[in-house]
Amino acid sequence: MFLKINFKETGSLYYAYIQHAKRNNIELNKELIREVGRRLKQLSILMEIIAQLTVRESNSKNSNIPSNELWMYVESFYYLAFRTRNVIKRLPGLSSFDCPGIRNVRNHLLEHPENKNSGILTESFSWGKASGPVIKVRRKEIERRIFPDAGLYANYLEFQEKLKLLLEKRVLK
Repeated sequence: MFLKINFKETGSLYYAYIQHAKRNNIELNKELIREVGRRLKQLSILMEIIAQLTVRESNSKNSNIPSNELWMYVESFYYLAFRTRNVIKRLPGLSSFDCPGIRNVRNHLLEHPENKNSGILTESFSWGKASGPVIKVRRKEIERRIFPDAGLYANYLEFQEKLKLLLEKRVLK
């Protein structure tokens, strides 16, 4: 089941990063700082909604058929997380931030699946208790190793852990 991410911890580290930058006279773009804070909260809210919908649907009679509602929230999460990633990378000292799981799902499975380096066009969607929602699970044998989706929970955890480590590195510097 979905491992609830401690948003308060990430939020506190993000706030500490801002304070550290101010103390060290590092110029911050206030609009980008606000956007990241807002988007981190939005991602946390989306994960709660997705977790609730996943539980509801796995307990329903039609549990083999994911709803368009769940699918929409999952795709929305990837687009929002990718935007958040891009804004974070523009902040001082955070340009190395990356989360390949989110980047690959958004770029190669959702936004540009027709490109030659992906080619995964079959629309499919599934979920499991451990992995959560997974994009484009039904694939030909030859496609199985091309940008596999580890699942939303693993991708979100990767996002949070990499951000946490990078913020700690900046704050404790």
